[in-house]
Amino acid sequence: MDRAITSAYETFKQVKFSPFERYEILNRAAEGVRRRRDELALLLIKEAGKVRKDAYAEIERGIQNADRLSRRG
Repeated sequence: MDRAITSAYETFKQVKFSPFERYEILNRAAEGVRRRRDELALLLIKEAGKVRKDAYAEIERGIQNADRLSRRG
C-alpha cells in the first residue's frame, strides 16, 4: 500500500495540467457521462442495488462535480 501511495504521489508531482487542459478533460468526462446516463444508471441499479431515483441522482452529482471542478482555476 505504501508503495502504491508513493508511486501515485510521484506521478502526481510530475503530471501537471494547465487550467484549460483540466477543463477539457473534466468537460469531456461530464459529457460522456451525460450521453451514457441511462446505461450507467442501469449498471448502478444492477450492480449496486440502487433504486432508479438514487442511481440517477448519483450520476447527476458526478456530472455536477465534474462541471464545477472544470471551472476551478
